[in-house]
Amino acid sequence: MAVEWKWIDRLPCRPKKLEEGEGRIIALSDDQCNSLLRAAVKSADPDCWLFVAFGLNTAMRHSEMLASRFDRIDFASLGLFVPDAKAGQREQPITPEPAKLLLKERETRDDRIAGCFRRRMRGANRAIGRAWTKRSAMPSRRPVSTLSW
Repeated sequence: MAVEWKWIDRLPCRPKKLEEGEGRIIALSDDQCNSLLRAAVKSADPDCWLFVAFGLNTAMRHSEMLASRFDRIDFASLGLFVPDAKAGQREQPITPEPAKLLLKERETRDDRIAGCFRRRMRGANRAIGRAWTKRSAMPSRRPVSTLSW
């Protein structure tokens, strides 16, 4: 653009673009998802199970899930408004399963418009990983799914 607009007469260099590999993608099986959810239910953190269920069903980023609020969920159209997403605000579709869980959880709360998670879950990623490998006899490598581990 700078050359086209005559800000400069030529490009000073042409950097070579490196090729990116495919990366490693591991999808959890249904049994692994169930084991992960069971381990999250047994966690000392009361919101851990909700976080795992939410993550397995929405493919949202870790920070987006933690910032979600009950007042931004449209239970009728199964959507969650995400105002501060990495690529800009969006309406995140959610499946009926987490919608039911979130609606049920909202009914148990005193503040029904607050955040879905009572507090930031610092260290929860490590705790979930430890509980999952210990209780489900899974390999010790960290699980990778739609959750941002």
